[in-house]
Amino acid sequence: MIKVFFVSFYLFLILLFFYFSHSSVLSLFLLGLSIFLHILFYKISFLGNLDKPNERSMHKIPTKKSAGIIFIPLFIFLSSGYEYLLNGRITNLDFFILLFCLCLLGFIDDIKNLSFKTKLLIEFVLFGIYFHLNPPSISFVPNYFSIPIYVLLSIYFINIVNFMDGIDSYLVIFSNLTLTIFLFWKTEYLFNLDLAYFFLISIFGFSLFNISKARLFMGDAGSLPVGFFLFYSNFLFLKEPISYENFNILLTPFLTLSIFVVDSVLTIFIRLQNKENIFKAHKEHSYQKLSENLHNTNKVVILFGIFQFLTILCTQFFMNQILIYLSLVFLIKIILYFYIRKRIV
Repeated sequence: MIKVFFVSFYLFLILLFFYFSHSSVLSLFLLGLSIFLHILFYKISFLGNLDKPNERSMHKIPTKKSAGIIFIPLFIFLSSGYEYLLNGRITNLDFFILLFCLCLLGFIDDIKNLSFKTKLLIEFVLFGIYFHLNPPSISFVPNYFSIPIYVLLSIYFINIVNFMDGIDSYLVIFSNLTLTIFLFWKTEYLFNLDLAYFFLISIFGFSLFNISKARLFMGDAGSLPVGFFLFYSNFLFLKEPISYENFNILLTPFLTLSIFVVDSVLTIFIRLQNKENIFKAHKEHSYQKLSENLHNTNKVVILFGIFQFLTILCTQFFMNQILIYLSLVFLIKIILYFYIRKRIV
């Protein structure tokens, strides 16, 4: 039953975005294509590599990872191809190139297990080049300050998303829920709904394989570009610089990914207090501890998903007071975090 619920949920979101975006693509064909490509990836032994469980893993059997190398290029192909057919050009070509580079970096890391310092250096170079070519517009901050701000925020968000990718369906559910915020926003918050639609289509095949017990993981090949997509897509279609009047736009990623932000920051803080290496894999996140306690990852995904969806749903009523609302959301999630650590576990 739980698999039927998740599959129905994914399909519902796709239909929802189809309705709002009025996309003319052949949805059933693209869904079938996504499923077919992930079946091929799953079946062909030399593609990807196995994530073997250890004492820090949540899974119990070797599971194929790096499925991001399938759905990220598919997303780029569908999105850019659709835009080219409509307009005769690809407006955000640099954005798609950067997503592919992050996917490739993650894929290499999945295979070669790069050191954190090496990955960090490459990420700085990639984002530095991207934002130099596409300088962010913040009216009250000069470019030589705004570019480093966006570079650091990009690196922060792709890594917290990467750190939080730990149990079946968790990141997929939260990626999809995060995209739903754009369906509830007012028209001045400019997000291309077709972009979200193609993302949901592309990741659908992986979603079916990632439902507990997962047979595929996205790996860093998926989590790195997904993290940047969830962070930066909100800014990609702004038609005017961020100013004091619309500063709330800059805070929205912290709200839409608030569970990831709170859980990752507090876990890092606690591990630093305990003099542990924060770059090593662990099972200290609240969702991991709760999963172990309940012996059911699906319940955790659903509980956290409902809470995050309500957070996103209420955002439309508090956009003008987003700093107060964000502080309240953070406070509630901090309390829940420590409750899970001290009482439930």
